[in-house]
Amino acid sequence: MTKKHVKVLRTTWLDGPSIWTYKPAIETLLDIQELEQYPSHLLPGFTDRLIAYLPGLYEHQCGVGVPGGFIERLRDGTYAAHILEHITIELHNMIGQHVKFGKARMASQEGVYKMVFHTTDRKVGLACFESAMRLLQACIDDQAFDMQSELAALRQVAKRHAMGDSTRQIVEAARKRKIPVLRMNNSNLIQLGQGYKQEQIWGAETSRTSAIADGVASDEELTRQILGMCGVPVPDEDEVADLEAKARSGAHGHFYRLLMMKGQLVAASQILNNELNKSQDKISHVDVTAQVHADIVRNASLAAKLVGLNIAGVDLVCDRIDQDLSNQRMQVLRLACRPDLSLHSTLNNEDGRSVADMIIDSLFDENEDGRIPVVSYSGGPESLGLGQAIHAMLTMAGHKTALSSKKGLNLIDHYVDHAKDISQTTNWFAGRRCLISKQVQAAVMRVDALSILSEGLPFDRSSVAVLTSLGPREGLEEWDILDGSKHFNVMRTAVDVVLSNGCAVLNADDVGLLPIAKLCDGEVIWFASSPENGILQEHFRQGGRAVYLLDGMIHYQTGTGASTRLISMSSFKGLLSAEGAMAAIAAAWALNVTPELIHASLAFYLEKGWAKNPSNQRV
Repeated sequence: MTKKHVKVLRTTWLDGPSIWTYKPAIETLLDIQELEQYPSHLLPGFTDRLIAYLPGLYEHQCGVGVPGGFIERLRDGTYAAHILEHITIELHNMIGQHVKFGKARMASQEGVYKMVFHTTDRKVGLACFESAMRLLQACIDDQAFDMQSELAALRQVAKRHAMGDSTRQIVEAARKRKIPVLRMNNSNLIQLGQGYKQEQIWGAETSRTSAIADGVASDEELTRQILGMCGVPVPDEDEVADLEAKARSGAHGHFYRLLMMKGQLVAASQILNNELNKSQDKISHVDVTAQVHADIVRNASLAAKLVGLNIAGVDLVCDRIDQDLSNQRMQVLRLACRPDLSLHSTLNNEDGRSVADMIIDSLFDENEDGRIPVVSYSGGPESLGLGQAIHAMLTMAGHKTALSSKKGLNLIDHYVDHAKDISQTTNWFAGRRCLISKQVQAAVMRVDALSILSEGLPFDRSSVAVLTSLGPREGLEEWDILDGSKHFNVMRTAVDVVLSNGCAVLNADDVGLLPIAKLCDGEVIWFASSPENGILQEHFRQGGRAVYLLDGMIHYQTGTGASTRLISMSSFKGLLSAEGAMAAIAAAWALNVTPELIHASLAFYLEKGWAKNPSNQRV
């Protein structure tokens, strides 16, 4: 029996930075079986059949670096896992889910590969991958494949599960400004920012919109009643459908959508007809923002204010958008609290800003990115109690701090989950819970190799990453982490995502961490058991900061200047290891906690014995 097919051993949803990419991705573990002996150039007619179904593959550069690069690889001979990567990416693009990233790498077992691809949604990504599997097999077997039916089914999956167009535009605008994005459900509810600095959107509706305004706008008859009573021209209920139909067809007047933000006109489009552009699945429209007369703007602004919408789509009918209302009739049909931003895709602003950019600017000030301090920490047994110590110091410094650790999940001042299963409080979900609470002002969370490999990091970037060591390698064999170099590549992920104004805190006594320092975009603070450590000495010569032990006292020092004694190691009474104590102090120092507060908070921490008893939680 032939085995010229691919066997899927595992699929893993990575909803955050991983060993592969900063973006959400799906990792697949594939056994290509007999196909290991049959690269593409040894499969008669395969490449031509695949190109006939997916001509867009000509645009894939692959490692060659130019369009057509992947086709060249196909004709020279490449393997099934690599081909699946490109088919999956191309299917995403064909249904409007713009994807570029993918990789395929051989695992330690012959014929087994890890193939990963970026996707905008887990269910959409899996559907595209499964379709890619079917297409690959059809091309291998020279069997017919109904591409149009496959694409239609994929579009339906995307319609149900992927972000809508308005949401996607706002998310892209947020990411341009480095604002973190957290998807809250399988629809369009999105958190922008973290903790107490967050805002939320649902489509183009923002958290600044009141529930009452939403409710009123959702009731068209009530909306027109309120507008009419306050002088805004509106049609009678039985006239609406006929007016709109005639205006959309151009038989009588014209149909317009005005986008108002905080009472100001930001965009306006004329809807040309009521037919969808089938190739783009969008309504035909043309930008008329620069033509809207002040009389019409004034009425649209009043309408939005009367209902209480800070962002509103105002649908209206009139003869000429550029004329006053003395010689024409204008009528407002409805208000949309979640206006479709695709109706303003042709907006041409002098400053180059899109409507989505304006929405983000209305939510976040120019220099604001919605981030709170996020501290990750990793290590072996020496890191026990490290998270609690950092949590204590940040809390004493005035931050309402969340903690995800081996002790449990602590949201500000109480443990909402005591750890029965460590994996439940040091995983992606526990870390994400730290970021979605609107009270949280700082977050401390433990990350380990298993959670990085199986889920990804729960944050996009961090302020501080602490590594006391690479941590244990036990249990990672099923992820093909079989040696120190692969373990290193997993744990470097925590340092890869440190912000440029952030800091990595590293153990200078562990020479295996030295290469990680070069991967940090921000500063590095080292700690060591002696000031004579060679890494510290070189770091001091370069003006760097470090924490170390000397005569039983923890010191901190910048450059070649004098050191400052902070606290005796004997004070910790075994609640923290020397590595844990120095790492905690360095992390607090990185976040500008003063030495006085560090000392006071550690004294409080030691008095309450948090490292042993997580019930002692209030500061």
